[in-house]
Amino acid sequence: DFLRTQVVMGYVSPSTPLHVRLEFCGKSSFSLRHKEETYLRLADKLSETLSSRFPGRPITLLKNVEMEGLTVESRREPRLGSFEIDLLWLDKNKQVRRTQLHSKLESRTFPKIERIIDYLGHVLEDPIRQDELI
Repeated sequence: DFLRTQVVMGYVSPSTPLHVRLEFCGKSSFSLRHKEETYLRLADKLSETLSSRFPGRPITLLKNVEMEGLTVESRREPRLGSFEIDLLWLDKNKQVRRTQLHSKLESRTFPKIERIIDYLGHVLEDPIRQDELI
């Protein structure tokens, strides 16, 4: 995968600042199945798990914002039903690189936060290992 290749080639190192961008719909909806609390709980869990799993690594969580170059910019309203998780970093030319970690809009399921964090840990800490999948 793209992230693993970037780590193996040395483009993403332990000192590379990483940004986990989260787009999530945390507002009420006309849908009876939409549970705002579920979205907020998962967003909090992602934040807490990132902090505890990667304490010395420069990783920030960006909630419902976009990144342009070195700046973080506001984003339009989150899409209804979205829970999109992307990993962003700047390459040596200061271009934003992105890899998708989960898309609820595509999969129609909520993410398994532990699985995503485990995947990141394996790829960032042991990129040669190939036996884990998101």
